[in-house]
Amino acid sequence: MRKSRTNSRATLLAAIVVASLGFGALAYYVQNTPAAKRVPDDQRVNVVAPIRSENGDAPPRPSVTVRIAEVRNGVVRLGESVPVGDGEGPARVALSRTLDRLDLANASIVGLAIKDRHAVIEVNDGFTAGMGSTTESYVIEAFQLALGQFSTVDTFEIQLSGVRLDSLGHFELENPMRVKRPNAAP
Repeated sequence: MRKSRTNSRATLLAAIVVASLGFGALAYYVQNTPAAKRVPDDQRVNVVAPIRSENGDAPPRPSVTVRIAEVRNGVVRLGESVPVGDGEGPARVALSRTLDRLDLANASIVGLAIKDRHAVIEVNDGFTAGMGSTTESYVIEAFQLALGQFSTVDTFEIQLSGVRLDSLGHFELENPMRVKRPNAAP
């Protein structure tokens, strides 16, 4: 009888030691694992939680918004958030609406491809027509900020009819151009 009681105590003690080691290892792992990086609010893509209708219909798809670049008092910055429609690409919406905000009459984005963190922006003929040097600098900086809100893009280039533009008329363009993250130091 004494032997079985000693065996059960030894087994219980061994189980407690093993459990303690397991919890210690877990605590060490949690303490030494780097914390997830916080995404700044103005770089975050806002997803609105779906709402169920009263009649039980399927919830609507979550809506996504992006911010568009604008010029205020000679300073280019990210401004208002705009919704992205179904089937639209957020980066293309950001660029197209930014271009609209810059009020370039005949300019438009006709295509956008992102591969390996590099965006290729395809523009129409109206994009290169009659921009002054100040407007050119606003357009480039606005594109840098508009694309900078997407962590999947680091660089970009502008093409017309599949040919990379080296200039918009006044300035030579760096190819590829780097995006500007909204909260990065200048």
